[in-house]
Amino acid sequence: MLLPCFIQTFKSKKIIKSNSKGIANKDRENKKISHLTDKKGFLRLISSDIFDKLADTNKMEKLNCKELLNYSHNILHCNFE
Repeated sequence: MLLPCFIQTFKSKKIIKSNSKGIANKDRENKKISHLTDKKGFLRLISSDIFDKLADTNKMEKLNCKELLNYSHNILHCNFE
């Protein structure tokens, strides 16, 4: 499993490393890591379908992780009915 991002120390400098989809778009723009990147990583753990639907959306920004889990459960449940 790939982590959404991690910090690597190189020549006494801290560098943010990530896979291509790991860092939230707003964090990339602001050049800092915030809770949005954590939420994006959390969505990746839930499901790739949920990740594709919710990552970097207003919904992701507004909901906490428990709410994202409940919301994504409802999306997955509706898709199977």
